[in-house]
Order: sequence, then C-alpha cells, then structure tokens
Amino acid sequence: MDRPRYARRVARQTDSSLKEVLESFPGVISFAGGLPDEQVFPVEQIAAVVDEIAHAPVAWQYLPTEGHPALREAIAGYMAELGVEAGVDNVLITQGSQQALDLVAKALVDPGDRVLMEAPGYLGAIGAAQNYEAELYDVPVGAGGIDLDRLADAPKGAKYLYTVSTFHNPAGCSIPRDHRPRILEIAASKEIYVVEDGAYRELCYDGQPEPPIKSFDQEGRVIYLGSFSKALVPGVRVGWIVADREIIRTLALLKQATDLATNTLGQLFVLRWLERYGLRPPVDLYRQKRDRALAALEQAMPPGVSWNRPRGGFFLWLELPRGLDAGEMLRHARRNGVTYVPGAAFRGPRNALRFSFSQVPLEEIEPGVQRLARTIREHL
Repeated sequence: MDRPRYARRVARQTDSSLKEVLESFPGVISFAGGLPDEQVFPVEQIAAVVDEIAHAPVAWQYLPTEGHPALREAIAGYMAELGVEAGVDNVLITQGSQQALDLVAKALVDPGDRVLMEAPGYLGAIGAAQNYEAELYDVPVGAGGIDLDRLADAPKGAKYLYTVSTFHNPAGCSIPRDHRPRILEIAASKEIYVVEDGAYRELCYDGQPEPPIKSFDQEGRVIYLGSFSKALVPGVRVGWIVADREIIRTLALLKQATDLATNTLGQLFVLRWLERYGLRPPVDLYRQKRDRALAALEQAMPPGVSWNRPRGGFFLWLELPRGLDAGEMLRHARRNGVTYVPGAAFRGPRNALRFSFSQVPLEEIEPGVQRLARTIREHL
C-alpha cells in the first residue's frame, strides 16, 4: 500500500514532548507530567455522583453544541465571582481546555499568520497554533510573567497573544496585577486578541491569585479558557471558553463540525459536583509537595543551579549552569532513575527544564531530586 499522503501541516509536528509527559518508565521518578495526583481523587464521592446521574436518560443523550445550559450558567456565575461579566451566551463548553486551544486557532489562524507565544510556553498551545500552520513569535517570560517591553516591541499583524497568566505552565510564575491592564493596552494597540489560559488558577497555595486579565477587558478582546482537569479531575474532559457572543457563536459552529457536542455524562457530573461540593482542589497536599521539592533542591543542587518559588500551580522552572543542555542530559537522567521535560520543548533555553511536583508521591520527591542533582553534577 502507498504511504499516506498527509497534509503538509503534519510535517511540522515533530516534537512529541506533550505525548511523552504522559508516559512512565519502570523505576524512574517522573517530574515530567503536570498531572493531578490520582491518590487524592475523592473516588467514593465521584462514584456516588456518577451513579446518581447515570440513571437519568438525559445522561446518555446529545446536548447542545454550546453545552448544558445549567452548566454554562454555573460557569458564568463562577466567572462573575472573578470579576468577569458573562452570561450564558458568553460560555462554550469544550472537551478540556486543549480543545478550546484548537478551536481558537482553527477560528483565527490561516497558514502563515503570526501568533505571539510565551517563551517558554505551554506545549499544547504551541501545538494547537502550529497545527494550523501559524508562525510563532516568541515573547520571553521571566519571574514576573510575560516581558511587557518585549511584548510592546513585537511586530503588528499577529492574530492573538497566548498567555497562562496565573501559575504559569511551564515557568510557574504569575503576571503581577498591575501588568494585566497594560497587556490589554498593548493588545489594543496591535489589534490582537488575548487568549488567557486559567487552567491552574484554583491551585493557589499562598495568598490569593490575581484577577484574570479578562476582568479588566472592556472591549471583548480577551478569550478566556478554563478547565476542570486540574481543580477537579481530568478524566471528565470538561473545559470552557468565555468570550464575546459573536466569538462563541463562531467557535460553536466549528465545534459542531468537530465533535457535535462535549460528552454529556462529564457535563452532568461537573454540574452536580459543583452544586454539591463546589470547586475545592486538594491544595494542602500540593503545597506540601511544593515545599518538600524546594527544600530538597536547596539541599541537593550543586552551585549554579537556580529555581523559582511559585505561589501555586504544578511547576518549578530550573535553570542549569551555562553550557549544559537539559535535552542532551535527559537520557542520562533516566538511567539515573529520574525524568523531566527539557526547556527547549517549550521554546525555552536549552539549559532549563520543567520540574513538576504534582503527581510524584511525597516520599519520592527527595530521592528524585537527589537523582537529578547527581545527573547534573556528572555533566558538570
């Protein structure tokens, strides 16, 4: 049989890092996957809610493409608590926030269009834009989030800016409150949308998270993405988009041709869960994991290695001494029994890596850090 005649966009998909973070290796402690800890899923409560809704015939029927009206209303109410004015017609339910990223790129990007992308940036957002043959323009991210000066200097003509504004993936940082209106000012001057990903917002360990950029939006310029994957459970695959009504109508048409509708059982599960329990992720455990990781790094790492202290989310960002390549070091690290995602996979520097503490058992964090430190010393 002849080889498949793939579309040209397939040739651009060469980085398998997003797929690899979900893989496991025998005997290897993984700081790669930014996954919730399934050991704290409230399985008995989950089973009870599923059993309750599963007996309703509507649980096995199609829902409107836009999503269950009551769930959309609940999300609009949640966004109002964050300072975002939104009605039911401003909400679209999606198959997790990854489908939201795909729909936004599908709606806005023609081949060759420019997208402003944080660097380092989220792998799923990078892939979604590249799927539609976007040309990515990197805007650096530092300890204070996206670099406003570099953003202001970015060329005009882009379709949108993508940002994880709070508890960044992969860098762990958050954009300061006073920078958020400035991002809107810059976006307005360049006549572009801001795609704000709030997937980690509920995972706050110190103080309160900053208000969304969307809460400062008076022009309908921000397309806000949310997800229940990190704050509840990822298996239901339910996320959402909040945007101007016209944008929601357009995205719903594209979604209709993609999957008709988001899975009904998952939507009913999330709706009933919110009614009964609200949205309260196990932040105490994740805070313990972050603190244990920070203490282990302080004790074990050789001179020249630096890292940040995130106030929430799942990630630390490690920078290695100049001259080290985290990608070249990865195979050696796995032989030493530890793995991570190299910074270059996120369009970041080669001497950096993403360190995710969320899924690793507490008792494995310290030995995992020691294995990583040993690998770095051997390369030094």
